[in-house]
Amino acid sequence: ASTASTAVSTSSIAKHRRVHLATALFDEALVRYLDETKPDPLATKQVQGWTCEWVEEQQQVVDDTTKTSSSSNNKEDNGGDSNACCSHDIKGTLSLHGDHVTILLHADCQWTWENDETGSLEFKLGIRARFRTKSELKRGAAGGGEETKVDKKVRAGILKRLKQDDYVQKILTGDDLTPLCQATVLIKSSAELEERVWMDQDLLESIRRSIYSHETNLIAVVELLTCLPYCQTTTPDHCPLGHRAKL
Repeated sequence: ASTASTAVSTSSIAKHRRVHLATALFDEALVRYLDETKPDPLATKQVQGWTCEWVEEQQQVVDDTTKTSSSSNNKEDNGGDSNACCSHDIKGTLSLHGDHVTILLHADCQWTWENDETGSLEFKLGIRARFRTKSELKRGAAGGGEETKVDKKVRAGILKRLKQDDYVQKILTGDDLTPLCQATVLIKSSAELEERVWMDQDLLESIRRSIYSHETNLIAVVELLTCLPYCQTTTPDHCPLGHRAKL
């Protein structure tokens, strides 16, 4: 099984880690989702037919004081100063390729955790979508054969319906992302906790209609989005606030 790895960058101001994810982690998360939630057979088959692709956002170097080396990596991975505050992030885009539509979810998760007492987490998801091309569908078809006349007629009817669907149109925004959800968790002390969560219910329906139409419950769409590893809960870098954000 694939595991997440950690890249360590050390600067004169603070420590920061980019947590790297592999596409295989998302595939494994979908398998666990199906095992735990047990959708009906048609919805299960729909999810099993998806393909995932995770592309990490390129990490930007803020200034010339930021340095990365194998020696600093080994020091941090072996523990380093456990009392020091270290920030982490995950940034990238997950493509979920459905039967006719590809959903693109841009994730931005940033967190800090200090002395096992205080910390913060901010998680954002943006969404856009596009129709899959004929060449993509041909490559994904069993045996890579040509569509029959019946297949083409069925596909044309489905595409016409999707193009006329007001909810699907909400995420067919070209290259522009639409905010889907945001969660902020802040622990200032053992007695002081702040939590703010927001999610666009209309866009959940957009996802359901475009790639998960055999599922009728929007809660299942929420469970699907929150099972994926772009919001960390258990990692070598310890992100306990991810559990609170998902709850």
